[in-house]
Amino acid sequence: MGHVSQKQQEESIKALKEFDIDKIGVSHCTGLKTFAELAKVFKDKFFYCNVGTVVEVSDIINGK
Repeated sequence: MGHVSQKQQEESIKALKEFDIDKIGVSHCTGLKTFAELAKVFKDKFFYCNVGTVVEVSDIINGK
């Protein structure tokens, strides 16, 4: 979402909030502005998913 309009960013975040998201990981292509907004909205569910990040799906399913 790094190169989308402010309106598209807002609509995308609004749509994401409608899902029961346990974790949401972003990378550099998200863009700093959207990165900051997603971190603010999703708080402890948010993480930076860069090269080398390991996501254990079983932990997410089990609520860890």
